[in-house]
Amino acid sequence: MEEIRGNGNTLAVIGRLKSGVSLSQAQAEADLLFPHIHWNKALDPNYFIDQQKLKGLKDYVSGKLRRSLIMLWSAVGLILLIVCVNLSNLLLARSASRSKEFAMRTALGASRGRLIRQLLTESLCLATAGAALGLGFAFAIIFYIAHQGSIVLPLLNKVSVDASALVWTLLIAVSAAALFGLGART
Repeated sequence: MEEIRGNGNTLAVIGRLKSGVSLSQAQAEADLLFPHIHWNKALDPNYFIDQQKLKGLKDYVSGKLRRSLIMLWSAVGLILLIVCVNLSNLLLARSASRSKEFAMRTALGASRGRLIRQLLTESLCLATAGAALGLGFAFAIIFYIAHQGSIVLPLLNKVSVDASALVWTLLIAVSAAALFGLGART
């Protein structure tokens, strides 16, 4: 440790926990295995700051960026909410302008269920087109950011749109289509 200290180098130990072993149990064992780190820390309190504390890989990788990533996620959610509200306003305005068309269809024998199915189909087409466009942008932006050298984030080149993102996109698109498609008629 004194050689490492004299050269200004740092030492990092990475390990994998056995199944059933908690991080606090591993911390207790690390305290027993490396007591000399506490001894060096006592000699120079500025030297081994946070070196003895074990962290999970997720916390180590995201670390200081966690708050920024949560803010980014919140901003994306807010933008999605704004887009959904705008889409609902457009569908409501379109529905109001089509009131004569619906009255004519009803007079010709179209049932209320048929009109609702038509509105749901139209809103599902709009939501599907929006989801497909959003996924296209997501793939393009992730590819661009992952292959750009100016952003330094650990494991950035491994970021991708996975199955859970696709399922959430599908779920949000169908929910928005159902909610705003039904809201446009009532």
